Amino acid sequence: MIAAQSTHRIDIVVPIYNAPDDVRRCVESVLSCTPEPHRLILIDDASTDAGVRDVLREIQQRGDRHVEIVADALLTDVVIERARPQPGFVLRVIFDARGVD
Repeated sequence: MIAAQSTHRIDIVVPIYNAPDDVRRCVESVLSCTPEPHRLILIDDASTDAGVRDVLREIQQRGDRHVEIVADALLTDVVIERARPQPGFVLRVIFDARGVD
């Protein structure tokens, strides 16, 4: 358990393609282990497994303010700005989406 809260917001971006059980475990792990403040962005990349949509609906219905869900069909624009001089780190993720229907 992490005792101190972070002073910097952490954005975790998880691309999803099928594997609904893995998605569920991933979300639970991120939410329980990530210090505040954070945002978990789940991007469904046109999963063909209907179970993924079900899992995303369950997550959305919880109303967790830390989770944002983006479905491929509704994704209109994503901008990922890389942090400099720290290669491998993302400075900011900006997206325009309407969520899961």
